[in-house]
Amino acid sequence: MPVGLQTWRADGTLSLSITTRLPKVLGRIYFPSFNLTAGGSVPSNVNGSLQDGRLANGELFYFFTPGGNSRPYYDGWAALGPAVSLSGTTLSWIWDADTVRAWKAATLSYESYAGDCYLNYGIF
Repeated sequence: MPVGLQTWRADGTLSLSITTRLPKVLGRIYFPSFNLTAGGSVPSNVNGSLQDGRLANGELFYFFTPGGNSRPYYDGWAALGPAVSLSGTTLSWIWDADTVRAWKAATLSYESYAGDCYLNYGIF
């Protein structure tokens, strides 16, 4: 018999079985809105990294959520987050100018800003 969280339906069939790992959110990083420079590049102060020793205890997962000033596009929320990578216990993020330009064109944004979102990260 597996060991872990299991839930059963009233008819006795298994509805959920989590037998190995559960996700754990470790932190959240806010990326304020920024504009591309006059030369069309990403400002150097928007890329970065952080050290979190807890990242060694599992596999990384992450997702983006809107910031407080985000405007919805059409009927939903559209956001562009940076490229995220993990090396050891160092979580890094890099914004790419070509990706920012393509995203802006695809969302028909009349402003040249990106960001105003949160990177939520954790392990499972």
